[in-house]
Amino acid sequence: MYTVLIVDDMVILAMVIDELVKSSGSKSIVAHSGEECLECLRKEKPDMILLDLIMKPMDGWETLGKIRENPDTGNIPVIMLTAKVPSPDEILRHIDFIDGYLMKPVLFDRINSEIVKMLEFRRSLGEIVSGGEDGGSDAELLSEYTTLAISLKVMEGLIEQLNEIYQMNVPDPRVSAEYSSIIMEIESAITDRDRRFSEVKSELNLF
Repeated sequence: MYTVLIVDDMVILAMVIDELVKSSGSKSIVAHSGEECLECLRKEKPDMILLDLIMKPMDGWETLGKIRENPDTGNIPVIMLTAKVPSPDEILRHIDFIDGYLMKPVLFDRINSEIVKMLEFRRSLGEIVSGGEDGGSDAELLSEYTTLAISLKVMEGLIEQLNEIYQMNVPDPRVSAEYSSIIMEIESAITDRDRRFSEVKSELNLF
C-alpha cells in the first residue's frame, strides 16, 4: 500500500481522485492549494504527489520548487496534473524535477496505472543506483544517470499523451500545428538526452 498526496484546487476533481486512489487499496491525503500541500508535507511524507499545475495564489511550479528545495521532501516523486499543454520551455525548465505529466481531462483508470508504473520505475532505478554505489561507481555519474532516466521517461510519456490529443484535433489546423511543433521540440530534446544517457550508461558499465 502506498500513500498519495493529491493537490488540486478543484474540490470535486480532488474528491474523485481521492476515492479512486482509496479504491485501489491505498491511502490518500488531499490538499486544495500549494500552501496546504506544504503544510501536509510538514506532518507526513507520502510515497508520491499528484500536483495540479494551475492553482492560485501559489501555482504548481512554485509549489514544486518548494517541495524540491526542502531536503525532507526533495526526493518525493511528483506527477503534474494539468489541463494546459506545457510549452517546450516549461518542459525543459522543469523536466529534471518531476516524474510525470497527466493531461486533463485524464481517464481515471490511467491515474492508478501511472502511479503504480512510476513507483515501480523508481524502485527499479533505486536498485540499479544502489548496486552502482556498492560497486564504487562515481556518485555524480549515478546522479546524472538517475536524472536522465526519469526525464526521458517523463518526456516519452508526455509525447504519448500529446500524440493522442493531436490525433483528436487533426481537423483543426491551428491546434494541430501547435501540438505538432511542441511534439517535435520534445522529440529533439529526447534525442539529445538519450545520446548522453547512452554515454553515462557506458561509463557506468550499465547495459
